[in-house]
Amino acid sequence: MLASWAKKHDARIIHYSTDYVFDGKAKRPYLETDRPNPQSVYGDSKLAGEHALGESGCKHVILRTSWIYSSHGKNFVLSMLDLAQRGLSLKIVEDQQGCPTSARNLALATDEVIAHWSEKDSDRFHGVFHYCDDTSLSWYDFASLIFRRALSVGLLDGVPDLTPVPSSQFPQVAERPKWSVLDTGRINSVFNIRPASFESSLRAVIDEIKTRANK
Repeated sequence: MLASWAKKHDARIIHYSTDYVFDGKAKRPYLETDRPNPQSVYGDSKLAGEHALGESGCKHVILRTSWIYSSHGKNFVLSMLDLAQRGLSLKIVEDQQGCPTSARNLALATDEVIAHWSEKDSDRFHGVFHYCDDTSLSWYDFASLIFRRALSVGLLDGVPDLTPVPSSQFPQVAERPKWSVLDTGRINSVFNIRPASFESSLRAVIDEIKTRANK
């Protein structure tokens, strides 16, 4: 096991986890100290990974994050743009709330953690931390903002018809928490990492997609 090797060789591990470890019943942003209660096998497996890493005794940071998107790969932004470019009317879930997070921003947060490790070794620099960007919203609102920006840069000729619907219309094997907003106070306090601007990050990703489409 990688954690056992890290413990033996005094190495450090950064592990990415997820908002799926919570049940979505909170009324405020989740803290790292809140009791996990995953509602799916996926959430169970991610929590089991967290526990295994913690029990190994190795030095580590677990970064819980949410709703990752970027200009490449498979994610909500690219899926929405693909559907819009096909001229489809769309039904978008409105009863799930979370914080869309740019993959680039998560990578930058990771770099900051490593930089702190390089400068100083402290027990404060290990454990579970939450990182997500600075805005919470529904999938419906997220989609609306994607289309607005894509239209403004000419990536779309028009915005598709959108209908807000409950998540019950789109059952998933891995049930997503209806509320998965993460509190980022601890990572700010320990590593001086503040949530990046969702608005600026989404704009940058849409611009990257537009640039690639023009090549």
